[in-house]
Amino acid sequence: TSVNFAEFLALMSMPAKGDDVDIDDEVLEAFKIVDADGDGFISQEDMLATLQNMGEPVSATEIMLMIEDVAADNTNKDKVNYDQFRAMIGYISSLE
Repeated sequence: TSVNFAEFLALMSMPAKGDDVDIDDEVLEAFKIVDADGDGFISQEDMLATLQNMGEPVSATEIMLMIEDVAADNTNKDKVNYDQFRAMIGYISSLE
């Protein structure tokens, strides 16, 4: 099976069991995990490495399409910033 970007965001936004943690802190922590190089953006390379480290069989092409979809309104279409990441998680959480 594979994980699409929406499923990945939902997974990363879930608070740890038994913790009384602020969701904003959880979102920021998830962003930091994916933003491996600490540049303030989630690049295609960051996302690919994170998902592959989680054992997900994803291709570079799948990651490229996910990032381009999320960053469609951004001038830099191969990276997602924190606000875009947070907005996606907020949208997904509202669906649950």
